[in-house]
Amino acid sequence: MKLTEYNKNKARGRVSFYQKKKDDPNWVNPRLGKESPLKGVPSGRKGISNPKHSEWMKENNPFRGKTHSEEHIQKLREVNSEPKSEQHKNNISKNSPNNKQCIIEGVVYRSVAEASRQLNISENTVRGRVKNKNFNNWCYE
Repeated sequence: MKLTEYNKNKARGRVSFYQKKKDDPNWVNPRLGKESPLKGVPSGRKGISNPKHSEWMKENNPFRGKTHSEEHIQKLREVNSEPKSEQHKNNISKNSPNNKQCIIEGVVYRSVAEASRQLNISENTVRGRVKNKNFNNWCYE
């Protein structure tokens, strides 16, 4: 009887969890059990769509079968092409949970991105200096 590499390692106790999973066609994930309701359904992680939701949206989308009129498309182009006012930018940054205002040498910036653009240094450098104790004049508000 010829032993495979897997069986030799198994006899020596050197088989890892992933080798067992990869080599055994009857392997079942112990957390999910034999009959997993999620088998074949994507996990919902970023970039992986849920096919059940996609089908539901195709059938129940209120805009299904409709198109925007040329007049409405032109209005959208005009609105989106106008630059945002400073007040509008401030409102967006105040309401955004991801933006932190930072104070750099007495100047208040709406975000790390704005500070990096104004100072001509990378965002990573700004973040690093704000977090660094050696840069006393750099801090989050």
